[in-house]
Amino acid sequence: MKKIIRYFSFKSLINDNLELKDSFKLKVYIRFLLGFFVLGIVAGLLFRLNLICIGIIVLSEFFMVPYIIKRIYSAKYNEKKFRDVDIYLHQMLYSFSRSQKIDIALKDTYKIAEGELKECIKKAINELSFGVSEDVYKDAFEIIEAKYGCDRMRALHRYLSLVETKGGRYKKSLQVLNMDFDAWVSGVYKFISELKKIRTDTIIGVVISIGLALVTSTLCIMLGKFGQIINITKSLEYNISTTAFLVGCLIFTTWTIGNYKGDFLSNQRTDKQILVNYKNAFKIDLKKLYLKSLPLLFVLLIASTILFLFKLKIYAVYFTIALLLVLIHPIRLKQRAKKIALDDLRDGFTCWLRDLSLGLSRAPLYVALEQSYKECPVILKEDLNVFLNKLDMEPMAVEPYYEFLSEFDCLDVLTAVRTLYSINDMDSESADETINMLVERNNELALKFDGDKYKNITSSLRFLEYFPTFLAAIKISIDLILVITKCL
Repeated sequence: MKKIIRYFSFKSLINDNLELKDSFKLKVYIRFLLGFFVLGIVAGLLFRLNLICIGIIVLSEFFMVPYIIKRIYSAKYNEKKFRDVDIYLHQMLYSFSRSQKIDIALKDTYKIAEGELKECIKKAINELSFGVSEDVYKDAFEIIEAKYGCDRMRALHRYLSLVETKGGRYKKSLQVLNMDFDAWVSGVYKFISELKKIRTDTIIGVVISIGLALVTSTLCIMLGKFGQIINITKSLEYNISTTAFLVGCLIFTTWTIGNYKGDFLSNQRTDKQILVNYKNAFKIDLKKLYLKSLPLLFVLLIASTILFLFKLKIYAVYFTIALLLVLIHPIRLKQRAKKIALDDLRDGFTCWLRDLSLGLSRAPLYVALEQSYKECPVILKEDLNVFLNKLDMEPMAVEPYYEFLSEFDCLDVLTAVRTLYSINDMDSESADETINMLVERNNELALKFDGDKYKNITSSLRFLEYFPTFLAAIKISIDLILVITKCL
């Protein structure tokens, strides 16, 4: 009982979700509860449900309210954080390129910042002014990263700290970062707009499906006015199917709202998850997976054979289907792991290539490659280590460049890697041109990979827009069966 009270408690809702603290008020919470209560009553009356079914619908709505509120406000909060990062990254770049001083860049950004970002920058400026540690820049930037940290923000901070402490050419590198930030930000804003449109269309689809489901009960009432009394709304089957339909629509709507988190700053997958999936894709042999499945395969085979012998064919078919599913599971596991590993590679490779491009403006290729190893994404670490070892033995050999990341069989990535080989023998001017080409290539890759990823997500969500129509079709078919049964 205490858990239920805590789940609905406004105070607990605020304490457990700090992003609601300033923007969510008690009166808004009460409006949500009253609004859903009225919706449940109206839906029950429209469908002519009994009081028990109306109560089930209202209770289901109440249980969904705290979850919906958390998701809506969490998404708004994450979107606000993303906009803060957009402002911060671009303003820091512009100010630093003009002044070459981190403290001046932070002060310029502070003037245009708002809310939490402004507070974080103020703390960072104070740390720069009064901090006594050896790496005061790192300490100052970590204050901002703790709240907003993302790969691009950390890359910017690392590079600005290097320029501030060691100097060197920086104009071209800042252009690299600016192009990368522009491509990333524009892609995310476009994806946000598409997701919101899909969510709106889905909710409209739910409303239309509920309207369609009303047709049969409304038709029965209309027929009653003409003396054809066909009242299915009193039957138990109608009340159960209608309640299930409305609760299903509610759950689907809640999932649609909750599915959008608006979090584009944190990594969606941890390093541990990435490594486990990478091993499943490339390190674990298919034969070993089948060996692990042998005991279960043997049991299912024996069971289905015995059932066939005893002429229990229906049960035997079920066991045979289970046997086939176990047989194809290792293959499906490897295929899915490789697909996910390829997505992880694409996400990590563009970040690594961006950092490498920054390093190439300050150091030769091999040194830049070595320096990139420490901060490189975990999906690349093993292959990058092998690549560097091969370069140690044969610095001028072309084979290491063709073998690096070849197991992923991703043509876009392999083409970008092989471009690096041409930098070895170039003078500084030609190398700069090649680096610029590499940067443009990286931005194209980032846009393509993000576009493909976003397209996969939106296409799946677009497909699910038809789910409420499917529920409505089942509901109408049950109603028609009841009508026919009533007539007969």
